[in-house]
Amino acid sequence: MPDFSTQTEEFTPFSVISLDGTSHVAMSGKPAATVIRIKIAYTSQTGKPLRNMQLCLRGRLLDDNETLASLDISPYTVFVAVIRDPNDSQVTCL
Repeated sequence: MPDFSTQTEEFTPFSVISLDGTSHVAMSGKPAATVIRIKIAYTSQTGKPLRNMQLCLRGRLLDDNETLASLDISPYTVFVAVIRDPNDSQVTCL
């Protein structure tokens, strides 16, 4: 497990978020009870996979199981990728 408190690598931002297998779930007309599975693979510029990654929406860290109703998202919703430091309560935004 990498020590994120001393991590100095540059991180590349993700380009597409896949929600429930699509990148347009907010516009698909699915019922509000649809469960959204957030599946994102984060890698550093050296190609190493990153662990302890989560998404943040309006200041709240998201769980792996969220519903459209709980997220209240639109096609213009902005998610923030964060690293949860396993040795600290601090959250680092990318």
